Amino acid sequence: MTIGRVLLRVLTSAVLALAGCGGESKDPPRFTWADLQGTWDRIFIHTNEAAGWVVHELDVDAYGNVTFVSCENAFGACTPTGTLRYEIDASGNVTASGTAANPTLVGTMSAAKDLIFATASTLNAGAPDAFQLQVFRKRDPGVTWSSADVADRSFVFHNLRTGTPTVWERGVGTTDVDGAVTIVSGESSSGSYTLPPAGSNAFIVSDKGLVTRATDLTYRGIMTADKQAIFSVRGSSGSFAFGVWLATAPDFKQADLAGSWSYKMLVSGPDVNGSNWGRGTFTVDGVGNLTFQSVVNAQGTPGTTGWTLQLAPDGALTRADYPTYRGQLDSGKRLFVRTQTQSGGAGPPSLSISAR
Repeated sequence: MTIGRVLLRVLTSAVLALAGCGGESKDPPRFTWADLQGTWDRIFIHTNEAAGWVVHELDVDAYGNVTFVSCENAFGACTPTGTLRYEIDASGNVTASGTAANPTLVGTMSAAKDLIFATASTLNAGAPDAFQLQVFRKRDPGVTWSSADVADRSFVFHNLRTGTPTVWERGVGTTDVDGAVTIVSGESSSGSYTLPPAGSNAFIVSDKGLVTRATDLTYRGIMTADKQAIFSVRGSSGSFAFGVWLATAPDFKQADLAGSWSYKMLVSGPDVNGSNWGRGTFTVDGVGNLTFQSVVNAQGTPGTTGWTLQLAPDGALTRADYPTYRGQLDSGKRLFVRTQTQSGGAGPPSLSISAR
């Protein structure tokens, strides 16, 4: 066989391998530095000694370099200083470098490349005195949002509070044609939840997908491009909350949960020793059996075993072995949120977001 034919065979084999031999590729989505480029809205909440929230508008270039367009926190306007660059690997893992970077931050970009979920420690003299949960949402120039996007909807919400008190809250509600909210039912890890007045505190959505509330002037939210989720922070005077609003649709089947997921979790305890973050990856099979591939928290790599999740037709998630566990799959079937009380119901409250 001539050298030319050998080279042709090698090149042909390589092309077929890259193309999946004509079949659909089963590999996870690949990510590049260019996926970071654009305008991002970032919200995050702190626990414990640094309890509070922060909202940023960021411009990120094709090399990950960040320009702060605006900054606001629970106590007013803020002015970031220093340099910041986000870095992303081929699997979508996001880290930060530069003089303004938090070295503990690790995030994961969604398959649609429009969301990043991250956790980090808030450092004081090199040691953590608080923990963070962060959400980045990329602005889509082809999408225009408005308050009509939250009108006449049914939704599920999950909240995690930091500062005082430290509790989870969750429930279901509806909005009317003006976006005014009625909470149909709710519960809290404290055992006490007071329903707000029906038809109050309407959502207001800007053309950039930034969400505020009519009577809660501290509320800051970001709506996803598919208009099925809102991530928010709010609060003042020592009581703060991170929240997730998910539109619901009654067409879920157990198999909708199957696949590979990454998760980010925040535990909000009464002190820094009782708080934490967690992150990792897992898979779910067609009948709800969950198996972890990786688990990391602020203290290291704890041992974790899997469990079974039950998915109801309305997207609600439960665990038969864990009574405080409640979750919700979004109508796009690409993320779910859950709240629970740690340590089998005897520990602090937590919230996690799982995405693919």
